[in-house]
Amino acid sequence: FALFSKSVEATTRTVVPQAPSAKADQPEAAQLFLKVGDKRIEVQDGETITIGRADACSVVLDAGWISRLHATLRVRGALVELTDKSSNGTYVTMGEGGELLIRREAVVLSGEGSISAGVTLGDDSAMPIQFEVRMGTRKPLIVGA
Repeated sequence: FALFSKSVEATTRTVVPQAPSAKADQPEAAQLFLKVGDKRIEVQDGETITIGRADACSVVLDAGWISRLHATLRVRGALVELTDKSSNGTYVTMGEGGELLIRREAVVLSGEGSISAGVTLGDDSAMPIQFEVRMGTRKPLIVGA
């Protein structure tokens, strides 16, 4: 029997993965636009806005029924989340839908609507916060000239 020996040369190669396409693999980041009276606020991905009676809040609403830290609005990727932290709750409308009361819970916002801390939006004492959630960099409808 003859033994045959074959030399195999080892080769190495480096495979560099390509970065995934942002459009194909990841949803667009949401942007949140708020209008409180004459004040306009833009909230980007990773940012949180606080609403309440305390001077340290991003949006200060001065009324006895509003908690010092009443609610937070957080933009995280494609989601915009409103979290109530109050005793009296937060009222929300989105689009043509009815009014929703959240109390010590969270809701994901979409489209356009209004937020009212502590009292229904139909109440004369309500201090409505208009919101608009947009994906990507489209111009907001409620913010601008």
